[in-house]
Amino acid sequence: MKAIASTLGIILALGLAGCRTGTQGESYTRAGYDFSNIDVIAVVDVNGVIESEAIKNQIAEFFSKQLLKRGYGPIERQQVQHLLVQANAPLEGLKGDAYAIEAGRILRYPTVLAIYVPVFGEEISITAKLLEVDQGSTLWVGTGSLTRLGSAWWSFGQEEQGLTGSIFANNQGPYVNAQEQLARQRQAAANRALTVRQARQVEKLVRHICQSLPYKHAELQPKSGFLKVPRVGG
Repeated sequence: MKAIASTLGIILALGLAGCRTGTQGESYTRAGYDFSNIDVIAVVDVNGVIESEAIKNQIAEFFSKQLLKRGYGPIERQQVQHLLVQANAPLEGLKGDAYAIEAGRILRYPTVLAIYVPVFGEEISITAKLLEVDQGSTLWVGTGSLTRLGSAWWSFGQEEQGLTGSIFANNQGPYVNAQEQLARQRQAAANRALTVRQARQVEKLVRHICQSLPYKHAELQPKSGFLKVPRVGG
């Protein structure tokens, strides 16, 4: 009986270990820069492996909340994308920082936030950069990751990265061919949004990434001794 109990204990411990989440990250701030001169920050885009516009907007909103908390005026991603379409902006072929900086120049936003998500599934990795449009320089960069989310918990992770599935069954009838299957999968991925639980985990990661994001004014920094926030420019 003791042997059986010991074995069950080991199995249970391994199972729990496989479901744990771990958060890792690091960030860097441009020393000596006066962040109090920044008023508006445009959250330009969320690029990477995510296809869903809804999820991109959710992640952008989490960063907008952190910008507001630190005294800045964020321009939401949806608004930025709408203005770029109206301006018929020639951004084809540009990616990452180049896209964000050029979008800022076209819309005349002096400071932009670019968000990159290279991994989004059972593990999540996010990098955010605060960029000065005029010189194209980086003012702040933060990165973080969540690991061991579990395939059952993050069930759509593979679909977001272009997974295959059965070509014979779906809730709208059988697929005609593999091309139609892929098209429907992409459409489903584009319309998907984070669940409440998933949103909480991703927002927690965003808060972790933004811990060192400088405050516009020193008086906005939390007074709690449990969280030390770097001073502006430090």
